[in-house]
Amino acid sequence: MRLQHIFLLTFLAGIVLQSLFWQNNRLLDKGRWIVATEHLSRLDYMMFDPFTYGYPGTAIMVPAIAISLATRVTMASAFVGSIVILVALFTACATVIVKKLQPENFSWIAVGATLLINQIYFAVTPPSAVITPLFVLIALVIALMDKEKGSSYLFWLLGILLGVAASLRLDIAIVLTGPILAFVYWGYSVKKTAQVAASAVLAFLVTNPFMWLVPWHHLHAFADKLFFHFFEFESHPLHIALPHLTMQSALALLGFALALPVVAYTKLPSPLSRRVLVFLMMISVAITGGILMSSYQVLWYFAPMIMLWEVLLIILASELTVHIRTRYVYIANMAFCLLIIFWQSFMVLYRLSIDAVMNL
Repeated sequence: MRLQHIFLLTFLAGIVLQSLFWQNNRLLDKGRWIVATEHLSRLDYMMFDPFTYGYPGTAIMVPAIAISLATRVTMASAFVGSIVILVALFTACATVIVKKLQPENFSWIAVGATLLINQIYFAVTPPSAVITPLFVLIALVIALMDKEKGSSYLFWLLGILLGVAASLRLDIAIVLTGPILAFVYWGYSVKKTAQVAASAVLAFLVTNPFMWLVPWHHLHAFADKLFFHFFEFESHPLHIALPHLTMQSALALLGFALALPVVAYTKLPSPLSRRVLVFLMMISVAITGGILMSSYQVLWYFAPMIMLWEVLLIILASELTVHIRTRYVYIANMAFCLLIIFWQSFMVLYRLSIDAVMNL
């Protein structure tokens, strides 16, 4: 199947599946974000809420305003529509990259299903719902950049994605951008590093109206957010239960565990280079460790790392299945991908059934 067909098929499937999902599931803090988007659309004095805009989430809000103006639908519908379109778009791009990394197997199908049908969406706020698949896409762009020996367009794309990520969750984007720029600098050149940095800053400024309208208040609110998470709850910390976190990240932990022998033994096949895998492992450990040291911990902070390693589990394990010496190699690969799709679908349906019973 051609790459453009994979993109279109995944994007359309994403629109349908994500629309159905958010019709039957409560998005955390949705009401607060919809009200804030309405204020932003009017540019009134209430448009800046320091509690909300430490993130800032404008990469969702700006498209939502455009959808509402173009179609005359309510801001609530436009806001959910913006999330649906962005998740479907990032997922479609991710599946195309997976297909380029692994042209001979069906892993792109399982990756697409994982990014679209995932129980982690039950516990996310709007910015986290969108940055989670975007985080995976950024990692895949880095992997493709390494495989294609530094194609110029990938550096521009990487910077743009980092800028959009900053307009969703500035905290995660800052943690990501520094190590990624270091990775590009040591792996490629100063010119490529500047290319990524410049496109990231430009994309952030274009997609974040608060940097045009109230830049000082916006950056000050972000600093307050960091203080809030590390010091405000110090006397009464809110820590996530480790058994709960372990259950939610079971597949991700398997993916991380599988990456260890792949990195250690060069004879094991991998579509991602060892240095990319080590880099992603270090980033994930650093972010997870930082969250675990904070005084305020919630599941959606871990969502990007969980989904990343679920996807990497699919990619790494799928690569191993196609190297099995058997006549049924493609059947084994397809069976593995279908097993992943079944598991993700089962967990989502299970959570929906639990929620339905609780609401009776």
